[in-house]
Amino acid sequence: MKAFFDELKKDHKEVKDILEKMKSGSQSAEKTREKLFTKLKEELVPHMKAEDATFYQALLKTKNGRQHAMEAKEEHDLTTLVCRQLEEIPAKEEVWGAKLKVLKDLVEHHIEEEEKEIFKLAQKEMEKEDFKQIMQNFQQEKEKVKSELS
Repeated sequence: MKAFFDELKKDHKEVKDILEKMKSGSQSAEKTREKLFTKLKEELVPHMKAEDATFYQALLKTKNGRQHAMEAKEEHDLTTLVCRQLEEIPAKEEVWGAKLKVLKDLVEHHIEEEEKEIFKLAQKEMEKEDFKQIMQNFQQEKEKVKSELS
């Protein structure tokens, strides 16, 4: 169980670090922004899809976790939407920075809620043995999505 949550936290840290670098980059560093955005998507998209297909799918089946899982999946959908919008806008545009701020806020809110509330709830609602299978499925799904993206 701990290993699974540690893996998710490691992914979260990587995503937050990339977002921080993107935020601190200057408006004129368009190529750097684009490279960092590509790196962000490479980390974020497989993580979210794997989480939805494994962890949140299992949490949906619990009595007290269902609502949290649905909300988290909606946040993933919103994150995907904002990423798609960012793909359509040149990184030099002023609105790109505004959308990036929204994405950063959304992702940071999601991570905080997940790590402070959802992980604890999942530990109470789900069987310890289930986490081994969820972690294995999560890793497989994440790799599958990564290979599809490349």
